[in-house]
Amino acid sequence: MRRFGLIVVLILAVLGLGLATLTVPEALVRYRTTVTLVVDGKTVTGSGIIQVSYFKNIRLGGASASIREETKGAAIPIFITERDVILILMAGGINPRSNPELIVPVAFGVSSGGIDLENLHRLETLSGTREIPTPLLRPAARFSNISDPTTAKFIPLYDPEVAALRGVEVQRATIEIVAPGIWPFNLFGATGDPISTSVIDQILWIDSEPKQKQFHEALLKSGFSSGAVETKSLLLN
Repeated sequence: MRRFGLIVVLILAVLGLGLATLTVPEALVRYRTTVTLVVDGKTVTGSGIIQVSYFKNIRLGGASASIREETKGAAIPIFITERDVILILMAGGINPRSNPELIVPVAFGVSSGGIDLENLHRLETLSGTREIPTPLLRPAARFSNISDPTTAKFIPLYDPEVAALRGVEVQRATIEIVAPGIWPFNLFGATGDPISTSVIDQILWIDSEPKQKQFHEALLKSGFSSGAVETKSLLLN
């Protein structure tokens, strides 16, 4: 009976260790992206804070990556008028490292490519602000009426010529490391500089699947290619 009890304790310990590995991040970074645009001759600015948690990947089922990322945040709204709104989407652009979960290591010079366990700890020592180069800019969508998803038009901010043809010019874009908060509360967005979710209040149709489909179709018609991405994740994670 004592041996059985010992076995149970060992099993629970192993399960607890596995659960801790899954839920305790190796590193956690919170950053603010600020974008200033000139739209139809008018200068407008928007910003938003995103949190990225980096976890050691348990290699199950053929998983090859040593790290997995979890992102919390939302598209950045930039208001031209009350209804005419540009959203900086939660997606990568022409450079795969422009994705919200991957841009920090590149922008701050930790890595020119992917991040690995050896330099992962460096992420939590980062501070300050960096300019975002054009190839690392995220895609955007402009709504002539934010209440109507069919009015969305894709704007490739990373392609200045095409963006200019659509009346948009990037004046400046920066990324700034902000206070991440205290673990484990920051895993849920509590403590530290607050994660941006204001877009939820602006997009009343965000939880409507038919409206999401209309939004996605409007983007595709205007040149956007998202691959196998859930439409809502372009707006909110």
